[in-house]
Amino acid sequence: MKILANILFLFLTTPTFSFVDPDSIGSLQIEYESAYSDMDFEQKFTTGDIFLSPETVQNILTDYKDQLDKDFEIKKYFADSVKFWFYIYTQFTSDFVVIHDKSNLSLIYNILDYRDFKNDKINRWTLYHLRNRLVSGYTFKLKKTLLRMSKKSPGKYNSEEKILYDKIKAQNPSISKGRKRRSKYLTFLANNIRTQTGQRNLIRDGVLRAAPYLNHLTNMAKNFKIPPQLLAIPFLESSFNPRAASKVGASGIWQIMPYIAKKFFPKPFGEGRYQQDYRNNIVVASVGAFHLLRENKQILKHWDLAIPAYNSGTKHIQLAQKKFGKKKANSLEFILKNYKHPHIGFASKNFYSEFTALAYVLSYRDIIYPGLKKFLTQSNSEYFIYLSKCKQKLKPKDYEIRDGDHKIDFFELNRGIHFKRDKNLGKGSILITQKKLSAKSFYQIKAKTYRRKLPIKWKTLVKNQSCSTK
Repeated sequence: MKILANILFLFLTTPTFSFVDPDSIGSLQIEYESAYSDMDFEQKFTTGDIFLSPETVQNILTDYKDQLDKDFEIKKYFADSVKFWFYIYTQFTSDFVVIHDKSNLSLIYNILDYRDFKNDKINRWTLYHLRNRLVSGYTFKLKKTLLRMSKKSPGKYNSEEKILYDKIKAQNPSISKGRKRRSKYLTFLANNIRTQTGQRNLIRDGVLRAAPYLNHLTNMAKNFKIPPQLLAIPFLESSFNPRAASKVGASGIWQIMPYIAKKFFPKPFGEGRYQQDYRNNIVVASVGAFHLLRENKQILKHWDLAIPAYNSGTKHIQLAQKKFGKKKANSLEFILKNYKHPHIGFASKNFYSEFTALAYVLSYRDIIYPGLKKFLTQSNSEYFIYLSKCKQKLKPKDYEIRDGDHKIDFFELNRGIHFKRDKNLGKGSILITQKKLSAKSFYQIKAKTYRRKLPIKWKTLVKNQSCSTK
């Protein structure tokens, strides 16, 4: 009754919901409860649900086409975690929930299949919350089972417990050596359960959004003399969604924080909702992110340290190097094994593995997402960066081109500009276009310039310039 009351509360307190007979909600609730809450520990998804064969996964993770920079070869220490995240990004859509151990990602207890968890009579947000309750119910049941197992010998396990014990023992054979060791380990596992929703469809949508930009951004990365595989970061941070905004203020595909934006980008201008935020401009934000990544690499010397530092900063890595010495603490593997700090949690420990998995996904995206092939082969767009030399009328049609029957939208390309159509561009405004603009009114930022100068310093390039009538 408590669950039913919560569902009714969601319906009655949200004005956008249409009225549904409470009795029908109750019956559907019971139906879903019975179908999903009793999932046993041996439930499997069928072979037909696998998007990639084990052979294909193995080929990709060994980079059989030599697509990736050698810096990103998968080392033994990260092999299991990279493979786990690769499966999350390629094999499971958001209709699947993987129940696993937080420390040992190879220990997967179950994969819950919620593809049939849909009904036109219930709002999708209500279904979402109900699904979360069912997942929580399953993990609670699993935790109770593990704790119960910790208090008795394997010879007294029931059939369900024996299945679970064999699964754990396959990952840790030493569990059978000693009652105290077994009890302690099972108690640890009971408190170390984690759930992970599949993301294949989310990453696929990100690849589709990124398609018009990937070739251009790849060339930009090469101009910075950094590996193009670093473009996996905006997929990890936001699924390449330029509209993404976090609760702590990060924004854009790279999820750049406000304090970083102040150092790297011009101040937002305009008022209220008409302010411009260059973090939401895919091209400009990428220039800033490439500068930050290159700076991290110069400080920390190794990409396996510079990449996690993008997410959590260089502070803890430098503290670890100070504690153990730079010669010892010169790899992420050493630091994760030896440096302990409460701020280095699951997300920090897994950031590099998630990044690596996505780097392989992007490098082999034509194989992983064959349905997107025609879109991925049409991503040869070139973009130009300009500064306005003077205050002038904003006329998007003057900056747009036609690509066959497709019109490139100026405001989409310059996301972050929210000016009304009758507003003027200020001097030093940054524009991204797909066609060359007149040098009389605009100053072009070329690769050599954006490689040397941060976007926050670009405005000085037109300080002594003005629009010409000649």
